[in-house]
Amino acid sequence: IDLRNLTPQTLQLENFRPKLGFMPELASNNLSDLLNEPAPEWVCSDWFNLPEGVESISLVELKGKTVVLTLWAGFDLNGKTRRRMDELRYLYGVFGQEDDIAFVSIHDASLKPFEVELILRNWNLPFPVGCDDENFTSFQNYKVNQIPQTVVIDAEGNLKYYEVEGRLHTLIKAMRRRR
Repeated sequence: IDLRNLTPQTLQLENFRPKLGFMPELASNNLSDLLNEPAPEWVCSDWFNLPEGVESISLVELKGKTVVLTLWAGFDLNGKTRRRMDELRYLYGVFGQEDDIAFVSIHDASLKPFEVELILRNWNLPFPVGCDDENFTSFQNYKVNQIPQTVVIDAEGNLKYYEVEGRLHTLIKAMRRRR
């Protein structure tokens, strides 16, 4: 409609029936059966922001540290994922140099590694980021249907928290106090 030249318009509406039943693909992540159990290992094809001389990192290698793991995708450029990554960048600035905590994130397999690297540069993400393998193994292992999904894994490798919205900073401090 041209607002500078208002003329009568014809509008035809079509019948619409919303799907009101349960749609598992839209369900929030339910990781309750992983809680207090050994956290699943991740499987990444490429890594970015690793220390010099390190080619990949695994959960086994991080045993003894609290791990803040976030599974995400870059298509949510200005939404919840962007806000979570900004929060993680801040928390990495606060805790990233401590030797008892590790920040790791895994991007889904929908983008090519060079595209993920562009997002990392644009968003100024300083912590290690892996690209999930082509089968989305890490996302499946962590039962991720919606992004972002952040989990906190204790020093023994057990998944302790998966509902972290609005309290991640507090959870990290609590995990550090338990050591």
